[in-house]
Amino acid sequence: VDVCGKFKLLPQCVFMTVNIIDRYMAVREVAKAELQLLAVSALVIIGKYEEVYPPALKEYIKMCDNTYTREDIIRMEAEILVTLNFELAQPSSLYYLQLVQAKLGLEQRPFVFARYVLENALLDACLLNRSNLCLVAGAIYLVNKIFKRGPWTTQHSDVCGVAEDDAKMCAKELYITMQQVDESGLTAVKRKFSTPEHYDVGKFRVERTCARRD
Repeated sequence: VDVCGKFKLLPQCVFMTVNIIDRYMAVREVAKAELQLLAVSALVIIGKYEEVYPPALKEYIKMCDNTYTREDIIRMEAEILVTLNFELAQPSSLYYLQLVQAKLGLEQRPFVFARYVLENALLDACLLNRSNLCLVAGAIYLVNKIFKRGPWTTQHSDVCGVAEDDAKMCAKELYITMQQVDESGLTAVKRKFSTPEHYDVGKFRVERTCARRD
C-alpha cells in the first residue's frame, strides 16, 4: 500500500498485486526471507499490466534498500508468471465496486468508504472464502448502514447478484476485519484513507463488537 502510494500507482494495482501474491502462495511455499521479493515482483508485474508508464525496475530495487538485485526480481517475475500460467486478468473487488457504483449511484464519500473497507479486507485471510462480488455486497450493505442510505433492496440484490442475508453476513465479517486491523498496528491503509483526498474516511472510529475472530 505504501509503495503504491509512493509511486502514485492506480488503486487497482494494490488489489491485483495482493491477488497475485495470494494465488502464488496457494500453490508454492515461500520462505519468510523471500516474502518481500515476492511482493515487489508481483507489483512490478502489475505495474506493467495496469500502468501506461510503470516505474523503472531500479526504482523498485531502491525502494527495497537494494536488498534484491535486478536478476532476483526478474527471476521471481518469471516464476510467478509460469506458476499462474500468465493468467493476470482477474476481476478484483474494486473492479466490481466500480461497476456497482455506476448502477446504484453511490456518492463519492460512501464509495471511497467502501473502497476503504475492501482494502482492509485484503489484509484478512479469513475473507478469502468470500467471492469478490460478495465482498462488494457486504461493503455496500455496511455503507448503507453507516451513511443511512436506506435499506437493502431488490435492486441491490439484482445489481450485486448477492442475496440480502449473504450481504448482511459479509458486512458483519468486514466490520470485524476493520476492527481487528484497527487494533493490529497495520496502519498503511488507515493512513492512506485519513486524508482529504479520501474524505478522511480512515478516521472513522471502528467500535468494538462482541463477535470477534481469533
